[in-house]
Amino acid sequence: MIASKLNFKGDDLHFGLIITACYVIFIVFIPLFLPDVLFLAIAPMRLG
Repeated sequence: MIASKLNFKGDDLHFGLIITACYVIFIVFIPLFLPDVLFLAIAPMRLG
């Protein structure tokens, strides 16, 4: 519904892979740069 309102299409076969890779990079590497933020430090362990 939101995608149709924004005229957004994920026609590329690798679109899901790109989105998943972005999530993984965010979850794994952001806590390394911000170790003082407790939620970011614990999130990789909880999502495990």
